[in-house]
Amino acid sequence: MMTKDLTSLDNYDKTKRKFKKRIKRKQTITETYSFFDDAYRVYRTVLSNDKYQFYTYLKVEKKSFRKSLQTTDLKTAKKLAEELFFDIRSRSSGGEKIFSLTARELVEKFLEYQQKRVKRELVSANTVRNKRTHLQHYLRFVSATQKISNIDANKFEEYLEYRRSRVKDINNTTVLNELTTIKSMYEFARENKLISRDYYIKYEQFKIDKREESRSAYTINEYEKLISFSRNIHKHAKSDEDRYYCHLIHYFILIMSNTGMRFSELHQLKLKNIKSLQSNNVQIKIDKITTKVRRERIIVANEKVDDYIKRIKKLTNFNSKESYLFSNYSKDVLCHKSMLYRAYGKVIERVASKYSDDEFDTTKTLYCLRHMFITMHLVKQVNAYDIARFCGTSLQQVQMTYDAMSTEVSSKQILNMQKSVKSLKEFEFTNF
Repeated sequence: MMTKDLTSLDNYDKTKRKFKKRIKRKQTITETYSFFDDAYRVYRTVLSNDKYQFYTYLKVEKKSFRKSLQTTDLKTAKKLAEELFFDIRSRSSGGEKIFSLTARELVEKFLEYQQKRVKRELVSANTVRNKRTHLQHYLRFVSATQKISNIDANKFEEYLEYRRSRVKDINNTTVLNELTTIKSMYEFARENKLISRDYYIKYEQFKIDKREESRSAYTINEYEKLISFSRNIHKHAKSDEDRYYCHLIHYFILIMSNTGMRFSELHQLKLKNIKSLQSNNVQIKIDKITTKVRRERIIVANEKVDDYIKRIKKLTNFNSKESYLFSNYSKDVLCHKSMLYRAYGKVIERVASKYSDDEFDTTKTLYCLRHMFITMHLVKQVNAYDIARFCGTSLQQVQMTYDAMSTEVSSKQILNMQKSVKSLKEFEFTNF
């Protein structure tokens, strides 16, 4: 069984219309012919407008197969029925499903398979969640109830245009990632004989602008504004539970900006993986199951991070080794990421109410804190290879995705960072 968050795909259909149950009409057979010891039949009914029909029973799928032969000539009907029967038998013998799955059913089977891979630690749960999001767009594109065998393989050439019509500023990298997931799902379908072995989706080839992959980092001025508001956001809480998550997001921001950890790595951090050192620094073990690259790593963060962690422990009542650092308010389980996003949204709303878009870019996400961490260490001229190892990414990613020092505009931002870094109290460089 899959977890609810991976299989609940109801969000794609906002209308959820209810259709009236179809009333079956009586199909009185007026003429019938059996072939191959009743393996298949050719027949006509009162309602078939004199056109012959085909019928056979599929033992493997335990379903009856019927199809109109679209002819009133018996000789032609017999020939078409024979060709159809042997085609179906050949495909069925090869393991192919004659009754096609719907797009929704294919998605569910594919995600079930991916969930099994998570249990075998072949892929991370976050990767599967991303695939689920990609496939929600797929379901909207093809219609969830559509039979996959009826979807034209060339239809996916329209996918880029479709996504741009829904999200005007979507970049090609995002669309390509979605198409890659869809392609891998159809490969899964072919391997498991859920669709014809000759079915290959075709989509428009397009180039990826490397500049699209560059990440936005919080500037020093923006970061100072962010932590100033996050520090006091709990004062606007409406309940104890709300106040708890407001405190959590403040420390989440501080730890992420001081360690460069990915959101999922920090969010799923357990207390058993945190160890205070005699030097007042803190050692953090990041399990491979929570990482994007499926590789365990250990980092050592400064004393400020150790202090933030101790403050979080005082906030929560759950401090067993198996407890999460960012636990639920009332239960000894991981707090849902939506609670952190909601608290972060409140912080951004407060910042936006005071500062203009030129002073603070409200479109930046929590992930931009990781980008800031990497960019700041590049500014300090820390070896890029050391940064890559510390952050659990590749040297190429650091150089091409995170490095913000390649343009004139970004260079000016870096200079501003260099001038103001000494005055920044809440951020310290990690010692590599």
